[in-house]
Amino acid sequence: MALKDAVKKPTQVTTVFAGVDKEATTKARGYFAEYPPSSPSAALLKDGE
Repeated sequence: MALKDAVKKPTQVTTVFAGVDKEATTKARGYFAEYPPSSPSAALLKDGE
């Protein structure tokens, strides 16, 4: 919903719900290993970083 009327939109948006898809959650948390898992959490990446 937040992106619905945005002028600039990302090329890809992904949502992962912990407790629903364990494999996706593990992969997502792997990108942010230096930060402890918390709920809720959000991240923005640009050019894979």
